[in-house]
Amino acid sequence: MPERTLNSIPAPLRQYDLPFCTEEEGKAAKDTTNQGRRRHGIEVESILPLQEKANTFWLKIISAHGIVEGKLHLPDKASAKLFVFQPGFPGRGAADFEALHLKRFLEEGYVVFTPRHNGSRLTGKFSDRYISCPERQELAKRNGQEAIGENRISPLEIWLDEPLTNMEVLSPCFGETVFYGHSFGGLATMHSACRYFKDNGPGSIKRLVIMAGATGRIRSQTDHIVKMWSEHLDTEYIRERVVIGDAAKNLETLKAAYQAIHNNASKIPAAVDIIFLHPWGDTADSIDELIGVNEPLEMILSLGRGTLIIDTTQKANAALEQLAHDMVDLSTEAMLKISDPHWQPPSQIIKLTTAGL
Repeated sequence: MPERTLNSIPAPLRQYDLPFCTEEEGKAAKDTTNQGRRRHGIEVESILPLQEKANTFWLKIISAHGIVEGKLHLPDKASAKLFVFQPGFPGRGAADFEALHLKRFLEEGYVVFTPRHNGSRLTGKFSDRYISCPERQELAKRNGQEAIGENRISPLEIWLDEPLTNMEVLSPCFGETVFYGHSFGGLATMHSACRYFKDNGPGSIKRLVIMAGATGRIRSQTDHIVKMWSEHLDTEYIRERVVIGDAAKNLETLKAAYQAIHNNASKIPAAVDIIFLHPWGDTADSIDELIGVNEPLEMILSLGRGTLIIDTTQKANAALEQLAHDMVDLSTEAMLKISDPHWQPPSQIIKLTTAGL
């Protein structure tokens, strides 16, 4: 890479052993006819320093499996700890994490990556809430770009590989990596892990945490999971927020992904802890409205291991359009404890209450 290009990389990012590539090299990374020139990394031209906080950058990560855009947040001192939060469907959770938990994670010395999904609308009615990045949204307006992604439409097949790109590009640069996946993000995280660990050892990846994760088994075409997704994939609510294309094709992609995580669960090394965190309290408004507690249990059965944390602290709030499934009442201190690979759960099933773990 030319010295002039390297010098354009902000100094805080150069503290880390991150791979960088130019836009041209990034295109070659996805071209199988250019094996000799294959590069992956953070696209230098995509880096946007953000006003919201010092040492926070919007950037694009490129691998042979696709691209991921989002915010990379750096702590005040260089760190070897990486935390990746993969949001659900349609993807508001990344901005929620930034508002609710980011400050404490940075104080605890984590480098934090909060991706936005491919297909997320950049200039739409709800972009302020989902993208939550004026600099990136303004750039999209200037360039006439409707949504994140390399193509006009980003089907869920692309979303499933987003954690895989982060596993390939970011995790090798750190000594300790924890991936969180919420809802659909849990399915994508498990799906990516099964693919990544097929050809790689654990490396820096110490723990996967699946929050209200879509990890159940589909037993028939009338299964609750199939019905739920059939009702949610092609609504006005979704179309106003993301551009994901044909609902029938996306449903088939999802069904295959659910099957794959159970068939390939053994690919995930025993050295990688897997914790399932699920809202299932004692009142009607404190249980997950979309995903039953049987889904993490079914994944634990396929894995032959794993911890289930029953979260009794969530409450639905209709006035705020907030579901227990959204897990916005999860305490930051509980998240930090669960994220620490040195903390080991005392039993396979434990309860999270307002008093803690």
